[in-house]
Amino acid sequence: MEEKEYKILIVEDEDLILEMLEEYFSLVEPRFKLFFAKSLREARQKLRENSFDLCVVDCNLPDGTACDLFQEKIFSCPVIITTGYVDEKKFASVKEFVQNPVFLFQKPYLPADLLQKIKELLGLN
Repeated sequence: MEEKEYKILIVEDEDLILEMLEEYFSLVEPRFKLFFAKSLREARQKLRENSFDLCVVDCNLPDGTACDLFQEKIFSCPVIITTGYVDEKKFASVKEFVQNPVFLFQKPYLPADLLQKIKELLGLN
């Protein structure tokens, strides 16, 4: 029996983080097929072209914030927001109009910790 593949969109503008995640996930969890976007514009395009099982979105991107995407109601899957700075009030207001699970993940983080959270959200633990 073939194992299910999970499509995960990573929206992140830092190349080192992208490379680290790509390498780590390919070695440790090959069931996860990663797609990458470095801006909100790229993320919007990928979200229109594909359906994802989960998205990991950096809060601050060159052309806006993760909050901008939530206001557009573009996500149809659980979302993990990664950030080095947490504005609790802004995050609380985002959660008010989002139907899907949303979680904050503090930067810097270990790929293993992110993987664990993703598995938890996908019910793979």
